[in-house]
Amino acid sequence: MLSGFNGWRASLCVLALSMSMCTTERTGTETDNPVVDFDATECKAHGTALTLATVARTAAAQEVDPSAYDGLYCYAWETLDDGRLSIDVINFSGGCHVPWKLGASRVDGAHIELGVASDFCGESACGSCAYDFTFEIDGVDLSEPAEVRLRQYDCHGGGDFEPEPSVVLPLDGEPSGIVCRMQNGVGMGERCGGAHLPPCADDGDVGRCADGCGEGLTCIEGGDAPDLCFTACNEDADCPIEIDSCQDGACRLRETF
Repeated sequence: MLSGFNGWRASLCVLALSMSMCTTERTGTETDNPVVDFDATECKAHGTALTLATVARTAAAQEVDPSAYDGLYCYAWETLDDGRLSIDVINFSGGCHVPWKLGASRVDGAHIELGVASDFCGESACGSCAYDFTFEIDGVDLSEPAEVRLRQYDCHGGGDFEPEPSVVLPLDGEPSGIVCRMQNGVGMGERCGGAHLPPCADDGDVGRCADGCGEGLTCIEGGDAPDLCFTACNEDADCPIEIDSCQDGACRLRETF
């Protein structure tokens, strides 16, 4: 797809803030890039996580209602029959309505660096969004845990963006799985009121525990961080996703990265 068209489309998305004008981007890769396939969602509205057919293809990411991952930042992985590795990055925080493309990526044994780049060189002033990415990667040593790092580049493939902290995926013992951490509202816009999200104030904006959470949820105060709603529970079986466990009456992450 021509970069000029991508820039034109992105400009319309920023001006119109229209989800219908921004389609999922699927990109091939250079021959020397270990990423053999890459997909990215558009800026996600509440409840649209993982629903686009070409994105988030790992079994671990597809087993539950996608809205269960609202408020979480996750890496899901699956080793494929052809020896490749599929990684879904769920709820990556970026500028609003950014068309993403694959950036420089490399593999060294079980060390993986994945790159994403904005395909829009303008400035958007409409806040931040959450996005999902899928990478299919060749040449990874699947016999040991993989250290994965995600780096963001500008539209020219440059820019000194600091890579995110690395995530270790236990490929040697678990052929598929998912690990998450709290997103604390970053990239969620004004999404609120659900599990792992802040409460909603009366005006629909992000609120505090005093505003209350939805039915079946309990609120935990965050101090300087946002207050957050969690599924209320009496035991682990009450938690809708397996990566949560019942802790002091709330379904919270068993472990994080």
